[in-house]
Amino acid sequence: MQFLLEQILTSAEINDLLDRVRIYQNLTCTENPQRECAKLLNVSISKVTRGAANLRNPKAKKYWKSKFGAT
Repeated sequence: MQFLLEQILTSAEINDLLDRVRIYQNLTCTENPQRECAKLLNVSISKVTRGAANLRNPKAKKYWKSKFGAT
């Protein structure tokens, strides 16, 4: 998978994907407010807000919780 992503995405796009995964993990597994999450992960508040909005979808929230083991 890494090889495929390196072929079709720029390094900046790959870093954005990694940031988003870390955001989902943080929002799913902690009770951190969005601003704290942004500060902790050194990302923009808009990226965190987008992730939080996506997690309002019950299907998405269930998926991420299953991947990161949060209850």
